Amino acid sequence: EQLAWLARTRQYHDSAVAYLADVENLFLDSAESEADRLHEAFTRILSVGEVIPLALGVLSAAIGLRSRLSLEPPDSVVLASVLPHLAVAAPEPRCFLNRDAKGFRAREIREMLSEFGCTLFLSFDGGRDFILSRLRS
Repeated sequence: EQLAWLARTRQYHDSAVAYLADVENLFLDSAESEADRLHEAFTRILSVGEVIPLALGVLSAAIGLRSRLSLEPPDSVVLASVLPHLAVAAPEPRCFLNRDAKGFRAREIREMLSEFGCTLFLSFDGGRDFILSRLRS
């Protein structure tokens, strides 16, 4: 706002306009760089991962899980998506990473995941270490 006021002054007009253009270009470059990194991350994840579809059954199950486990709606949808996937996925070492310790700390959730041989990690560092240890063996 102050730069805009300075731009109205003859003495500072050119400098203020040039500075505003530089700042605008910095934001544009930053946004483009962030978008490129996000695209790269999605590409890497999708090359080794699997996208779990959101289906009607998942939403119905989410309603039940929400009330049963006192989960927030997004957390219930995530858990309702993961459980049926675990039921049909290959029985290799599995882990579920979620930084929402408040929503997923419940013992019952750990037990539900454990029934499918899936370990819950409430930090990405723990999950990363688990995955790296499996890749090394």
